[in-house]
Amino acid sequence: MFGKIILSCLIFLFISCDFTASLYKDIIKAQELMGHGKYEEAVAKYEEILRHNPSPQIKVKIYFQLGEIYSLYLNDGVKAMSYFEKVKNVTNDRTWQIKFLEKEAEITFTMLKDYKNASRIYRELYNFNPKLDQQDFYYFRLGVSLRKNNQTEDSIKIFQDILKNTNHPFFVQSFYELGLCYYFDQKWEKAITEWMEYLKYEKNKDRIIEAKFMIANSYETKESLKEAYDIYYSILPEYPNPEVIKGRLKSLFTRRQARKR
Repeated sequence: MFGKIILSCLIFLFISCDFTASLYKDIIKAQELMGHGKYEEAVAKYEEILRHNPSPQIKVKIYFQLGEIYSLYLNDGVKAMSYFEKVKNVTNDRTWQIKFLEKEAEITFTMLKDYKNASRIYRELYNFNPKLDQQDFYYFRLGVSLRKNNQTEDSIKIFQDILKNTNHPFFVQSFYELGLCYYFDQKWEKAITEWMEYLKYEKNKDRIIEAKFMIANSYETKESLKEAYDIYYSILPEYPNPEVIKGRLKSLFTRRQARKR
């Protein structure tokens, strides 16, 4: 298994590249360190290789590999981005430019939570010409990024556009996201309507429970206490943290009793 890991990494790094026996030895060492989970030592070895100023073809692959190490194993999005930026600066090759943008978007969205920049990058990927294979994903992530950046109106337009196509791979998820748009815009009834539609399609048990929780929360916020109570009660046996639901039920019961007095 370990041998396969080294082989696949070497193929990735050095197809069509010329390199000396010494460089080959250093690369093997770096990959061995990777295979043993010694990521910081692998980084040091790759940096040592770069100090010997290898060809641009090798540089770009090592920069990309370093970006992967920092993003996937060392949890340092800023450092990862610095290496992926170097990829962009070393080559104009279209394939590498796309790889760079995809990594930049993922790190900016997931690790750095910089949704303003994430929306910019996903928009660039979505508008790439010719169209890329993951265009539907980029469009959906653009909508989510805009929502998280409080650009609710623009986000709503994207999810509504996705919902025009029942075959879109993010058709179902767009109902949930649209519900969130309305929820954070304090339009409780619209949020509930979208989540009710979402429940007609969603099959994942955990996601269904989460959607029902959000529906109950919306009813509670708009003072529809009985509706909120009934939904919270229905998910009590399956909710990951039942104490949260019990607390909501107790609060709702007290408020309903106070109304009757």
